[in-house]
Amino acid sequence: MENWFYLALASAVVGGIGAFTHKVVAHRGYDVTVINIYASTISAVVIGICTYLYADFSNWLAFSTVIALLASVTYFVTLVFKIGALRYIDAAVFFPIYKVVGPFIAILISLFIFSDRFSMTEYVGLGLSLLIPLLLITKAEQGRQKNLRKGIILLLGASLIGTISIALTKYGSDIADNILLFVLVGELFLALSSVVVLVQKYPRRVLQVIKDKTPVSAVRFIFVMGAAQALSALTIVLSFSSGGSLAIVYTISSLYILIPILLSVLIYKEHFNIQKAAAMILAVAALALLK
Repeated sequence: MENWFYLALASAVVGGIGAFTHKVVAHRGYDVTVINIYASTISAVVIGICTYLYADFSNWLAFSTVIALLASVTYFVTLVFKIGALRYIDAAVFFPIYKVVGPFIAILISLFIFSDRFSMTEYVGLGLSLLIPLLLITKAEQGRQKNLRKGIILLLGASLIGTISIALTKYGSDIADNILLFVLVGELFLALSSVVVLVQKYPRRVLQVIKDKTPVSAVRFIFVMGAAQALSALTIVLSFSSGGSLAIVYTISSLYILIPILLSVLIYKEHFNIQKAAAMILAVAALALLK
């Protein structure tokens, strides 16, 4: 198999670890903006070291830099929506739907913007994926979740904006002369976007707010989140630049949903039953067909 496929699989693994850190942020009530400053800074340092070792820091003022800015801003908005949704619904409900709606939108973007074409098998997989929400959103689930309606609205917003972000990343990776620098610029903008949000909310006491909302007990967790973010960004961008299409790479990386769901069930004892297990199996089957 080609390198882009293995890179996409790697992005699924590290993406799953990163996704579970988002669940932890939601569960512990951390401030997503402050946490993102630390995680994105750590990620930028890791990618900066890679850029220094394997590339260079030339061509900052390129059009791909603008694309990196747009991709990072939309990713940050996606992160806010995702963590907001996870405050209201379980991971076992959120991630299967999120990672079915996202690839669905990605396929539409691939067809109408990137002019990709797909097989009948992939279209069958897309049809199967539409059954997953029916298995997860039931009357019983309505009472089990904190606020199912609000959580689903936030989930759909995250899916749409997140797919736009990944499409921008795909486009940027296609036109960038320096892939590592492109990823680095994106991570720097991502950290900066959080700082801008805090400056708007607390114009005269940003540093004090960051200090007050920094979870001292979660230092190791922040480093794990930052490292996972760096590896996830690198693997998916390198997969795109190695020849992977938007819909296929995004769909393969979507397999990460299994990691946060299982970890949430094991650690946070979230509700899990045969119906949700069937939804997960169907999600994997749909993704395999979409591949």
